[in-house]
Amino acid sequence: MKNPSFTFVEGKRKYLLYTDHTGSESVEPLIRTLLHRRLPFEWHVAEGMKEADMTYWLSSQTIGTYLYLAGKRELVETGRTAAYEAGYSDDEFQTLLVGEPMTRIFCTVCEQLSLVPKKAQVICAQCKAPLSVTDHFSPRLQAYLAYRPISLETKVITE
Repeated sequence: MKNPSFTFVEGKRKYLLYTDHTGSESVEPLIRTLLHRRLPFEWHVAEGMKEADMTYWLSSQTIGTYLYLAGKRELVETGRTAAYEAGYSDDEFQTLLVGEPMTRIFCTVCEQLSLVPKKAQVICAQCKAPLSVTDHFSPRLQAYLAYRPISLETKVITE
């Protein structure tokens, strides 16, 4: 299976590459392209930059800057939120999650949000209930609806 990668976007004034150590390898092809074309860029390998600091850093960039974020979920989510707060649109940045694909769910059993491996059947990280993950996504919660499988509900009722 091919590793996911970024798409190079032409015609920007400046390029920002922001990664953690796990995402560094993901930006190497971009760096080669930027160096070959002699385009201005900054590459930051950082751990744990606070969202407010990142928002300030992104806000201070010139118009026409393009952002690439690569790394673990926490870094990418913090970077995405900071980019939106700094005024970036979806057309002005790309993200790449590194590591096991995870998804945020809303458990209908305990009514809590959990981050779980991206699978059809999962265990709630909060209440440990077995759940089926639906394709119903809540933009407000940024999570998929997950409910106790019908086969388990039927089994409980008939016992």
